Amino acid sequence: MFHSSTFQRGFSLIGLFLLVSFFIVLLAVGLFIVNPAKQYAQENNTTRANNVLLIANALGQYITHQGNVPPNMTLSDQEISGGGVDLCKLLVPDYIVAFPKDPALNSQDATTCPTEYTTGYTIRLNNDNSFTISAPATAVPPAKEIISVTRKIIYEK
Repeated sequence: MFHSSTFQRGFSLIGLFLLVSFFIVLLAVGLFIVNPAKQYAQENNTTRANNVLLIANALGQYITHQGNVPPNMTLSDQEISGGGVDLCKLLVPDYIVAFPKDPALNSQDATTCPTEYTTGYTIRLNNDNSFTISAPATAVPPAKEIISVTRKIIYEK
């Protein structure tokens, strides 16, 4: 004689626990590989590098065409701002469309130059007839890298 047995369909508690555990481990590995905080920091540093290069190129064009360096530039690092070395009024709109700002400031680039503004970038005149634009607020763990561009000063003859 055949004995009829009943089969229960569905997941056992242990099977469900293993499935959920597998997805949690998969999610943790995915977050470790992607690391959104590091990706965001690297994106900001790419923006900083582009901005520093943009400012250096525009300032190089200004110096070449004007035949002199902007006023207030010294041999020490100074902030590029309305209260420091004011490059915005010299460069916008003739040499650059909008003056870039550090992404950490959460503000738009300046298409018009207010009296008081800050960029988050610095400038320094060097002894070897060059200038350096830097982005001191870089942030890629574990060590802070300094993003900077140095340009030789060339005067038009």
